[in-house]
Amino acid sequence: MGRHLSTGRTPGAVIICAEEFTLKPPAQIFLADEAQESATDNLMQRALDFRALYQVQEFYGRRDKDFYRFLSFLNADRRQRGLKTLETLEAPNSADGNISFPIGVLRARLSPNKKTIHLSGSKLLMAALQEFQMGTVSTAKDTEFPVLASLGYVVSALNEYADYDRDRPEEAEMEYNFESIMDR
Repeated sequence: MGRHLSTGRTPGAVIICAEEFTLKPPAQIFLADEAQESATDNLMQRALDFRALYQVQEFYGRRDKDFYRFLSFLNADRRQRGLKTLETLEAPNSADGNISFPIGVLRARLSPNKKTIHLSGSKLLMAALQEFQMGTVSTAKDTEFPVLASLGYVVSALNEYADYDRDRPEEAEMEYNFESIMDR
């Protein structure tokens, strides 16, 4: 569900999360899968593989002007070669590219009293959390910590759009049931 693509200078990451549907916030979020690649085309392919495997509906991340042009170029090249393409949605509060917002979202959900993100089995995220120094929050960019940025962008999108689903539980339940029927 989350992604942070890079231009190849640093690795990018794709983080797939599943959210437990609940009418009482906050919902529990579980890590389904993760990948990190330096080559953007390989990262796109991993994201597409995850989309098929986990039936991912949306990918979120930061979409600045340069990224959008780069992704458009990659998608045009992939279409020309007969390959599937990847689109992303802008994650809430991601425009400045600073790591402070995604980290703040994660800290709120990973605190011992309110832990609502479950990362069992994660190697990339656990290593990134151990490596991350809280003092760098104000100056670090999301490109320096793509794994944490990906998870933070996913969680921020789930936080923002979950309220919409809770405001209309009948429709959310119908959507869920419809999807499970279609999967058979």
